[in-house]
Amino acid sequence: MGAGALSALLYLTVQWPSPGALILAYLSPLLLYLVGFSLGATAVLIAMLTGTLVAFLAGSWLDALAYAVLNAAPAALLVHLSLMSRTSPDGQTTVWYPPGQLLTWLATGASLLFMAVLAWTSQNEGGLWYGLESFMQSMVQTFAAAGNKAPTVQLQDAVAKMSSLLPAMVGVSWMTMHVVNGLLALGLAIRFGWNLRPAADIAHLQVPKSLFYALAIALASAFLSDMMGLMARTIAIYLLYPYIFAGLGIVHLGARLVKARVALLLIFYLLLFILGWPLILVAGLGMIDQWAGLRRRISGLRSHPENGQDNGQEKE
Repeated sequence: MGAGALSALLYLTVQWPSPGALILAYLSPLLLYLVGFSLGATAVLIAMLTGTLVAFLAGSWLDALAYAVLNAAPAALLVHLSLMSRTSPDGQTTVWYPPGQLLTWLATGASLLFMAVLAWTSQNEGGLWYGLESFMQSMVQTFAAAGNKAPTVQLQDAVAKMSSLLPAMVGVSWMTMHVVNGLLALGLAIRFGWNLRPAADIAHLQVPKSLFYALAIALASAFLSDMMGLMARTIAIYLLYPYIFAGLGIVHLGARLVKARVALLLIFYLLLFILGWPLILVAGLGMIDQWAGLRRRISGLRSHPENGQDNGQEKE
């Protein structure tokens, strides 16, 4: 109950006029995940209900609804799924709920939330994107007026393009928030010996093939008329998100073939952070693995390092 209350208070700090408040609000699900990975799904459910009540008492019903929908309920669901396990057919090992499935649920949640926002804003003139573009253009006009200048046509075009990408950026940020807080919480639970499940190896992370078909439909629909195309492109970005981690798994698995793998991974992530666009290639790597079996081939090279090249050629 204390963790849920503190989580809700951290979430409400987003209303403070301070950049640091955004960081506190971003970390608000951390306590929910920590409770869940340490005490179980029932405990995180209690924390979720307590946090929602505190958000209502300290804020408003809208704050409570936003906290429950965006932070608490997704954390409770992901913790519940994460703690699910089964015994392998040989009865020797415990198979935990795969992280690739968790990422798929997260992408599905982002898509459903996006559709709900679209439906909610459909009653407004022009819908979601018109409202976003009008808001951002008004901000540009305000800043330009403060400097006694008129916004350039290039700036207005850039703002229009940015407004079309804003829902996708917000959705990706929301998914990343849950991934980061979940990993931090599990790491802390493991550090103190509280964890109810072990950490997963990113090198073995795979997403279900059903996600590829959903992504293919979204990409094909991206070429439709303006509104439908924007909606499909946004959902396609959400569905592409799990493939980034699948691709990172391939990179980690391949790095284990070399001795300087730590240095190699540091350079890789540094370039990824600076450039950004290689994330698309990483996601493509994750998709290719589903059909070409890159993970299996790399694992074969690791199993026979003395003649790995020949092994790889024989399997091809």
